Amino acid sequence: MDQKQRWLPDLVLLEENNGDWECYIECIYQYFHRDFIESLPNCLYMNKNVGQ
Repeated sequence: MDQKQRWLPDLVLLEENNGDWECYIECIYQYFHRDFIESLPNCLYMNKNVGQ
């Protein structure tokens, strides 16, 4: 797959955090925070900016 067309990250699996639910949730939250809080994505829905 071309890198430009890839907009979703790889899955983050519970097993990657040794089955530790707290660590897993923290890991997922770190991705969320980076992608949606720190970077404020520029998203359009029906030609309206919904990312800011």
